[in-house]
Amino acid sequence: MNTQTHPEQLTGGCLCESIRYTVRFSEEYPYPPDPHTCQCTTCRKQSGALIVHSVTVSTSQLSWTTAPPAEFPSSPGFFRGFCPKCGSALTYRAVEPAPDNVELLAETFDEDVLKGPWAVGLTKPIGGQFW
Repeated sequence: MNTQTHPEQLTGGCLCESIRYTVRFSEEYPYPPDPHTCQCTTCRKQSGALIVHSVTVSTSQLSWTTAPPAEFPSSPGFFRGFCPKCGSALTYRAVEPAPDNVELLAETFDEDVLKGPWAVGLTKPIGGQFW
């Protein structure tokens, strides 16, 4: 019987797998990682989706196991991360107010994560819904 209360780590990446990441959880960085949705114009246009689902993680718990995503400034102080090979949208980062946080698009988590026992914690937008 699995008595684990949270996953130790989750993995994901872009469509072509040129960019891969691991998110680690601990007492300092608990699971779930603040899931929320956004329907703002910038998120919709960058992702190609009506609603973008993302999770907030600390840069301390995120490690790029390959090259990090390329970024472009979507507006002053805000950066969008993407794979330069396949175009997959991966991240959203703000210089302020939380420069040590990054938004990971939940769609980029691996299939086993999204179909596994921890999926509910990633997909229920308890962190808020933004427009």
